[in-house]
Amino acid sequence: MTISTTALATPIPSTAEVGRQEAPILPGSSRQKTLDLSVVIPTKDEEADIASVVREVRRVCGDLGVDFEIIVVDGGSVDETA
Repeated sequence: MTISTTALATPIPSTAEVGRQEAPILPGSSRQKTLDLSVVIPTKDEEADIASVVREVRRVCGDLGVDFEIIVVDGGSVDETA
């Protein structure tokens, strides 16, 4: 699967599948920082593909050297996407 840096869309895996996840920085926190990019991935029944998609988005964003977040939105999956 190829993901372009201009059109990122698809699903998300568990922490164990993707690796270490950082705790979110809450609004108003002294640790708050500005992100360069927010990647929103809409999902529905994407259990089989979400881990690889998130890994690829992380790789591409890391290669670009941007501060980013990945937001996965589950649209009522009946599989184990959520």
